[in-house]
Amino acid sequence: WLSTWCLLFAVACLVSNAKTWALLGVSPALRWRGAVPAGLDAITWLGQAVWQRGGPVAFLLITGVSILPQELTLGDCIVRGVAAFYLRAMSPSFRDWVKQIESYHLLTWIIRAGLLSCTLSSLGIQNMGVLIGAAGLMAVLHWAENADWGTLI
Repeated sequence: WLSTWCLLFAVACLVSNAKTWALLGVSPALRWRGAVPAGLDAITWLGQAVWQRGGPVAFLLITGVSILPQELTLGDCIVRGVAAFYLRAMSPSFRDWVKQIESYHLLTWIIRAGLLSCTLSSLGIQNMGVLIGAAGLMAVLHWAENADWGTLI
């Protein structure tokens, strides 16, 4: 239920903000005013819209907890990892936003690590490889958030 309520709240945050319609390119047809900074991607805008409406707690719940699936496969992990890396590498607006809210962003990673540890423990899995893999992914993504992509690409 948490994921459902968080998703509904996120949708409400998006549709109630005029900048969403500008991002989608339909604000002139609706005769709404709302400008979006150049280069803003939809994922970053979702985080910002939720933050503006619900503050840090809503941001943590929606981006840190509710997006975790009930079942996770290796394929899910690969797709999510590649998508997360791509967002960090290709979206300057995402990197700038993360720098502004870095402590909360890192807290989402701590929460996810705690949930992963609890899940593994409750299943009786004593596999440090999973935790090491998750920590490695976090390190790579954190590096991607702070890399100077202008000189790397």
